[in-house]
Amino acid sequence: MIDLKGQGFSGGSRCGGNKIQDFHKDISTLFKYVKPTLPLFLYGHSMGGLSVASYLANNPNLKISGMILSAPLLAMSERAKIDEVKRGLIKALASQFDELVINPLIPVNLISRDPRVMRDFLTNRKVVPFISLGLTRSMLEYIDDIPYNLGHFHYPYLIMIAEKEAIVSNSGAKLFHQKSASKDKELVEFKDCFHELHKEPNKDEILSKVL
Repeated sequence: MIDLKGQGFSGGSRCGGNKIQDFHKDISTLFKYVKPTLPLFLYGHSMGGLSVASYLANNPNLKISGMILSAPLLAMSERAKIDEVKRGLIKALASQFDELVINPLIPVNLISRDPRVMRDFLTNRKVVPFISLGLTRSMLEYIDDIPYNLGHFHYPYLIMIAEKEAIVSNSGAKLFHQKSASKDKELVEFKDCFHELHKEPNKDEILSKVL
């Protein structure tokens, strides 16, 4: 169980420098520490879900038991209103201003029903609610890339989404589920839940589903 570089309790730059392809390298490194005799599931939440899903979509022959995604970033939030003009602007500017910091304006009241989680989001110095232009560009590129590989995506998986999702768009997870070639797959929507599924009051129900 890890926090990717620059995320959670890991070291590294909080806002700049890291991209989805860098997280792919982290995942590859982790494989060196896996015991081949044990079942292996890759579990990713939010942007970690995009990192895991895009990694597996581009590596179809890995020996893993399955994938678990929690509120995955497989489509940008409708709140962000990223149309084709914005996409073109982000991609053009990112080539020149890779580490320019932008604010995705995450509404704290829409991340969880638990007031302790909201308070931690506002007060924990490890939490930086900003993002670099370069990382944003890499997110868009991999979100666009995944659908081209779904016809060959065969890994078993469980995708969990929140009914009251506002940080990412559930449309990406639903498209993934509809188009993937996996024969063993399931998508579950948890009622009355927000983005931080594993920190919601009914987290025991969510853990039970994962197990």
